[in-house]
Amino acid sequence: MIKGTDINRTIAAVCGVHINKAGNHRRAPAIYTLPEMVLFFGIDDDSLDSFLDAYNAAGLEKIRRKAVVTPTNLNWTLYELAEELEKEIFTKDGR
Repeated sequence: MIKGTDINRTIAAVCGVHINKAGNHRRAPAIYTLPEMVLFFGIDDDSLDSFLDAYNAAGLEKIRRKAVVTPTNLNWTLYELAEELEKEIFTKDGR
C-alpha cells in the first residue's frame, strides 16, 4: 500500500527494487496531496487485462490514475508519476 509519505520516494524504492541510478527529482510541494492511483508491478499483460476486465465488470468506480511499472518510470518518484498521469488525463479529456 502506497502512503502519502512515500510521495518523494522512487517507484523502485516503493516496489523494493534496488537500482544503481541516481536521479535529479522534482520534489512535491509541501501542500501537495498524492492523488489516488493504482500502480501495477510484476504483472504480465494477460493478468493485467483480466484484472481490469473483472474490475470493470464489477461496476466499481473507474480508476483514472493507473500505471504499470516500466524501466522508464522505475526511477521516477511517485510525485513525478502522479504529475505525468495528470498530464495524460488532461490530454485525454481534451482540456
